[in-house]
Amino acid sequence: SCANQDQDRPTTIVPTLEVVNLSHVNRVFRFVSLTSPKLWTHIAGSAQHPEMDLVNSCLERSRDLPLTVYLNVYLNFMEGPSCDEVLTAAKLHAHRWRSVRIHFNHVDIFLVDDSPKGFVGPVKGLDALRDISAPLLGHLVLENNVSNIYSEVSFIQTWDTPSLRSLTALHAFPFHLPFLRDLTALDFTVSWANVTELFDILSETLNEKYPLS
Repeated sequence: SCANQDQDRPTTIVPTLEVVNLSHVNRVFRFVSLTSPKLWTHIAGSAQHPEMDLVNSCLERSRDLPLTVYLNVYLNFMEGPSCDEVLTAAKLHAHRWRSVRIHFNHVDIFLVDDSPKGFVGPVKGLDALRDISAPLLGHLVLENNVSNIYSEVSFIQTWDTPSLRSLTALHAFPFHLPFLRDLTALDFTVSWANVTELFDILSETLNEKYPLS
């Protein structure tokens, strides 16, 4: 779904459909909303039930404007990590990504005839999240609400993000990032078990960026 809402809203809540509802009030409101591409720059779908008609409408109506993208990654012990159709659609517009929030959902997935039970639409492995070029991306959020994950976010290492300056990581810190030294804002939450390793990496990165004379 879409609407120009606060980009820090959690991805468990799809941005409201106020703009869509507004476009249905009358012909005047419909004209105004459909000719205002900035109103359609938030790209998101409900977890496990992405509203792809709305996602595709947002991508089209936002024209060439920068996008705020909400992606869901599904983690399952038996089937491995996967992502839904929102990524497939949004990836074609990666050159417009301004802000990306990735929410890691821990789910029970049982495949029935190669389709995940409880899901609307197909899912793909995390290979689809690799090798993405997002030259405008300035802010990245990685959200995980259960326990620390690290290998599941390794795909970030393959992204080309020359403009990335802000990273927020909630129990999903990518320890090996080529762009870490370029960050100007870093907000993270990790368990005590990983604090020492994390600070060693941050110390090494800072020493590379600001070597002692």
